[in-house]
Amino acid sequence: MTYRHPNVHIVADAHAPKHWPQEFVRYIYSYGQDKVMFRTDFPVLTFEQMRAEVEGLGLRSAPLRKFLRDNAARLYKL
Repeated sequence: MTYRHPNVHIVADAHAPKHWPQEFVRYIYSYGQDKVMFRTDFPVLTFEQMRAEVEGLGLRSAPLRKFLRDNAARLYKL
C-alpha cells in the first residue's frame, strides 16, 4: 500500500521494536526507508525503551535518520 501511494506512510508504534518481524525491519532500510516513521506508544512503551530497541536493530545511519527524524520532518513540513 505505501509503495503504490505517495501519501500513505507507516508509523511504527504499536509494538516494541524487539517484536517487529524481520521483514518490517528490512522494509525500513530498503524500499520503505522514506515511508516509515518512529513513534512511541507512551506511556505503555517509553521513549527510552523504544529508542534503545531501535538502536539494537542495526539499521544503517541514513535509513535510521530518516526513520527517527527526516520522514516526519518532510511529511509535516517541519
